[in-house]
Amino acid sequence: MFRRNQPWLGTYVEISIRDDIDSDMAHNAIDAAFGAIAQVHRLMSFHESASDLARINAMAFEEEITVHPWTYQVLMTAKDLYARTNGIFDCTIAPYLQRQGLLPGNFQVDVTASMNDVRLNPYNRVRYDKRLCLDLGGIAKGFAVDRAIDALEQHGISLAVVNAGGDMRVLGQYPEEVYIRDPHDPKRMIHAGELSDGAIATSGIYFSKNLSIDRNASALVNPLQRESVMAANSFSVLASTCMLADGLTKVLAVGRNPTATYFTEFKAQVIIL
Repeated sequence: MFRRNQPWLGTYVEISIRDDIDSDMAHNAIDAAFGAIAQVHRLMSFHESASDLARINAMAFEEEITVHPWTYQVLMTAKDLYARTNGIFDCTIAPYLQRQGLLPGNFQVDVTASMNDVRLNPYNRVRYDKRLCLDLGGIAKGFAVDRAIDALEQHGISLAVVNAGGDMRVLGQYPEEVYIRDPHDPKRMIHAGELSDGAIATSGIYFSKNLSIDRNASALVNPLQRESVMAANSFSVLASTCMLADGLTKVLAVGRNPTATYFTEFKAQVIIL
């Protein structure tokens, strides 16, 4: 097995290859996978002033902004999730996170704005119909994992795992053991079974509540009420892609409805601990 990890996306990302291949091929594939993750970070980081996300937050209310196809794809999925979940998934929560000290800056926005006001025009162009501020942190990490898997496949890899702090995707029919952090004792990991050729993501408040200005706030936000989710549970979703699993964990945490029809529509399974 070939394995390497690097700090990205606010966590450590580990890439493992199980194929019986030579070292050069494996390391070239891993380099490409980390390159894809770095590209997603450059495009969608809230903290990078030159990112696509920073540019549309700064200018898309005044003019149409052209973004990278990857950014456009994530925005399309974010809008789809918003529509299918009746607003439970909404990336316009950035100003709330800023007020809690979980994101930098202090955007002045229209408090009535939602994902409905993000207009996606042809040729990867984005326009805001109201002054708003997006944060893609609830979905971009999963997308980065998917792009890393794509890069591995393009380099001839058929058996691999990309794990970004619990947002994990398995490539190929090789069962990978899945562990979920115990929300009541975050130092302890709970065995949750095996996963092959699919993805899992988990959300919980056990770390983010200690980073906010208000200890009664967290990075999990109910966009309908504009208030923090303070549940002591962890929320995991298994799906075909890590981007879907990542986004749907937030929907599960806010909606607390594991039998909701959108999980069936996305062929997703849920775990609440």
